Amino acid sequence: MTWYINSCLQTDLFDIEKSYMYNKGSCMWVAEYDSNVVGMVGLVHSENHPEEVAELQRMSVSSSVRRKGIARKLIFELLEFAREYGYRKIILTTSILQPVARTMYRKLGFQVVREY
Repeated sequence: MTWYINSCLQTDLFDIEKSYMYNKGSCMWVAEYDSNVVGMVGLVHSENHPEEVAELQRMSVSSSVRRKGIARKLIFELLEFAREYGYRKIILTTSILQPVARTMYRKLGFQVVREY
């Protein structure tokens, strides 16, 4: 997991403002709990898909505040933004090693397209 975090810090998370706030149709949300940032999620246009497709990225909530509905609230904000922007489809990639996340995504209406 450390290699993944380091990779993210070298790419889009190195400059969140440039990656998510200045790109048309992209956005990053953070969640606060007791005045601390405890979660985040990003949405970007998927360059490998048609114009109306966006990709959910960097969904993360601190383990200390899980099961409080924070991830769900972040995703609801993301989905509302996507609807208002005109995206018709949201895609994401997650690992089979994250069964809790996969269950949450299914409950929110996401479908498994392929496993690898």
